[in-house]
Amino acid sequence: MTALNERRRGRRRCPDPKALREAVDTILTRYRVHGLLHVRYKEQFWERPRRRYGGRDATVRLEWDGQVSASLDQEAMAAAVRQLGWRVYGTTQPPDQLSLQEAVLAYRNEYLVERAMAASKAGRCP
Repeated sequence: MTALNERRRGRRRCPDPKALREAVDTILTRYRVHGLLHVRYKEQFWERPRRRYGGRDATVRLEWDGQVSASLDQEAMAAAVRQLGWRVYGTTQPPDQLSLQEAVLAYRNEYLVERAMAASKAGRCP
């Protein structure tokens, strides 16, 4: 999002506040981070006089500049992290025959076709 604030030669800026907010919304949607960031907008308007030239009258042009800053919402991030990486293991073995640690180790060492394919692509035999 900080790339929206850059001012460089050949770098187009958002022409108005609505376009800036749409660009930020597009970025948040693309990376699926709605609710994880606090987005703040800083907008500044000023008038710039234009001199009379040829047949054109002197006018005043309204100019705009916008800045975007984002900060991480720690609570929302912690909640999102808590939801990641969970696996559900199921077995028909009773707990006295197969402990939780043994079940997790058995599932982690199970045969997966993807592992064999990766090994054969790397030139190793499974």
